[in-house]
Amino acid sequence: SDEIKQHAPPYNVALQKGQRKLVFLSRDLQNQSDKPDKFHSLGPLPASYTTDAMAAFGIWQANLENLTPDEILELGYAILGVPPDYAPEPHCLAEGLDQFRHHHLVRASHLSPLRILTTLGHGLWRERMEALEKAQAEDPEVDVAEAEDDPELEDKETPSWTPEKVARGFEKFTMRSTLSMRRARWLCLLSESSLTWEARGSEGRRKNVLLFENGAIRQRQELSTGKKIPLPRRYARGILNRQKIFDLTTYERLRVVTTELRRLVAEGRQVEIRLRPRVVLRRRQLNRVLPWV
Repeated sequence: SDEIKQHAPPYNVALQKGQRKLVFLSRDLQNQSDKPDKFHSLGPLPASYTTDAMAAFGIWQANLENLTPDEILELGYAILGVPPDYAPEPHCLAEGLDQFRHHHLVRASHLSPLRILTTLGHGLWRERMEALEKAQAEDPEVDVAEAEDDPELEDKETPSWTPEKVARGFEKFTMRSTLSMRRARWLCLLSESSLTWEARGSEGRRKNVLLFENGAIRQRQELSTGKKIPLPRRYARGILNRQKIFDLTTYERLRVVTTELRRLVAEGRQVEIRLRPRVVLRRRQLNRVLPWV
């Protein structure tokens, strides 16, 4: 990931910087900043349709009673986030928006937009994981791990819109948003940590160690099993100071590490992440955490 950004190979563009950047959102979701502070405390998040849609959602929920029908439609299109040529007709969007509100938001009207988004996204993602696990139990060929690592949750075909599909589009937006925020928190934790995993072919006698500091690899080594995992020096660093070290390179470096962690755990390798003196995540805990980040 780092070298792709440094050398910009012509045929490997997925991890090049381009015009991409990170942003931090305010807790009301309506404001973005390139830098974190006490007001912009949600992130780091890749600037994308999702962060723009989160801002539209914050405006919609905070001002719903004062918005005109045209303003509601405009915000609905921003949340749905499809190109104008592929967007549903206004009446279809309005009906889908009403279905989404009726199914999910009526009982949550007293909550803040952020709380609504994270609570709903969490519940929908849990339902998705349970459905995938059930499908895998019935058919072992279903790859649950691959489905878990699907942050965009994109439809592969141009939709033929119905109100039900519009409502489902809003549900996918909530899952994307929740997943992005949970991932941001996870990457901040990982930025000051020690990662160890069983060396391939060592029959459990050796383990590889990566020590992360400021989101970069400060030290690599190989230890024999039984040796204590080194403690990250800045484990007590607060969340705001961790957020401040993030740029796109740091974000994607740790995102790639997370993807590799999924692979190691899926292979049954012994993996440990040391976050604090008495906080160590092992394979069992990682099995529970990784599908959510």
